[in-house]
Amino acid sequence: MDFHFRVVLVTILASGLACAGCSGSSRPATPGATCSINSGCASGLTCSFGGCQTTCKKASDCPTGLQCVRDVIGLTSCLLPALEACSDNGQCAVPLVCAADLKCRNGCVTDSDCATSTQKCVLPAGVCAEPDAISGGGTLIGSVVDAGAPDVVSATDAAPVVPDVAADSSAVERDALAVDSMIDAAILSPDVADVATAALDSETDDGGIADSADSGELDVALAEAGGSQGS
Repeated sequence: MDFHFRVVLVTILASGLACAGCSGSSRPATPGATCSINSGCASGLTCSFGGCQTTCKKASDCPTGLQCVRDVIGLTSCLLPALEACSDNGQCAVPLVCAADLKCRNGCVTDSDCATSTQKCVLPAGVCAEPDAISGGGTLIGSVVDAGAPDVVSATDAAPVVPDVAADSSAVERDALAVDSMIDAAILSPDVADVATAALDSETDDGGIADSADSGELDVALAEAGGSQGS
């Protein structure tokens, strides 16, 4: 009886030693390990953005330099550096957006939308940041604009200037009528009439778009006509 008892006891102890740490072997303790659910991560880690990350409720829960963010289902964790750097929104995991400091951050409308009680909603950009990441002027420290990067040119600003052909053509027609009426009324001297007519012909040859030289000659002709009419 004692012999059998000893055999059973040794078997139980051996099994226990062989399985020591078995429960933790499938739960990675290293932040960044791939996961699909929280139970796939060790205690203290949250499965967010496809990887095990340190759970956080306040900024001090995260290692220095890491920010506490909220994922798409509301879980908060310390965003790993590999997931933080960005140059556009497409490089950030949903629901994060690429902020002016080239870091993926939570979007917001008010402070209450942010992951921690100390984060502020930086407007008008609408991104969350801890106070130590916000300048005295209310912008993100290290933003590309603050660093001297060129301003982004909007599609409207970059569009080429297209001449208003319709407006210019209308002006040419108006001037032609004025010159014709002055010639008919013998208000313009022959020399002035020739200059005015030549200017109008040049504008018409240019497709109805007056250039500065043509307009200048026409203006002089009309001014002289006005002066002779007044005398």
